[in-house]
Amino acid sequence: MGDNLPFEIFPNDANYNARGLYARFDQYEIGATVVANDHGGSGPREVSATNSDFVSDSGTFKATYRPLIAGTYDLFIKLIQDSSLAPVSITKRKRASIA
Repeated sequence: MGDNLPFEIFPNDANYNARGLYARFDQYEIGATVVANDHGGSGPREVSATNSDFVSDSGTFKATYRPLIAGTYDLFIKLIQDSSLAPVSITKRKRASIA
């Protein structure tokens, strides 16, 4: 199995301003999908984030995911919208290679 890979979510509104403490109730759907199985491994092709914790000092979320096979992953982060939330930037993607 791979190592836990940390990443940070910086919540922004529709104008890309930091949401700060207003973001503490935001909820995200987070996952990673293998897009290139570089080393011929076998196992699950999709993994979910193992945690997502709000850090009030920085107004960000610290999260991790743990890939189960070597390869190149697309990291998918989606805000679960609620009509009572301020307008937000919805989806971000990042590609990471795990060897």
